[in-house]
Amino acid sequence: MDSLNSLIPSVKVSLGTLEFEPTISTRLQLNERTTQTPYLTSKGIWTFSHKNSAHGIVSGNQFANTEGVRASIEAGLEIAHRDGLTFGISGIYDGIGSSALRSWSAKAKLRYRR
Repeated sequence: MDSLNSLIPSVKVSLGTLEFEPTISTRLQLNERTTQTPYLTSKGIWTFSHKNSAHGIVSGNQFANTEGVRASIEAGLEIAHRDGLTFGISGIYDGIGSSALRSWSAKAKLRYRR
């Protein structure tokens, strides 16, 4: 109960996963100051336990049952300058082997290290 005597139900969520993530990449020298690194990452995900008591409380598919084995794949490119500036961009697809999950995403990063 909260201060207005409204019932706040409890929610219990537990998740057990095992993941492995090999990456293949190569570094290419563009010129004497800049390198380019294309890469491909495959992530295997085994969800062996997924318990959620919020099904009647939360609407939508935020807690889709994703138990079992699935994979995601990420392809990207990083460009690094010798002065410490790095720019990276990648695209990711998750849900290979799963009928409960389909997800596309993209990442961009900008990093400066001295």
